[in-house]
Amino acid sequence: MDAVGQLFPNTGMGFLLTSILFMLLLSLLYVHSLTRRVLLGIGLNSIIAPLVAWYVLGQLFAISLP
Repeated sequence: MDAVGQLFPNTGMGFLLTSILFMLLLSLLYVHSLTRRVLLGIGLNSIIAPLVAWYVLGQLFAISLP
């Protein structure tokens, strides 16, 4: 996360980008049957969930992210 964070310092983008990748890979690891619908759900979930967490923590509560 630090290497990605150095590309966008003090913005929380390292947290956001690595969280999206982590959720995508972890979901793909544990999926039983990979169909187009499941892949779409995994992709949307891996993008939306970290974005919501990043917005709530960073913008609403003013908590700085690593």
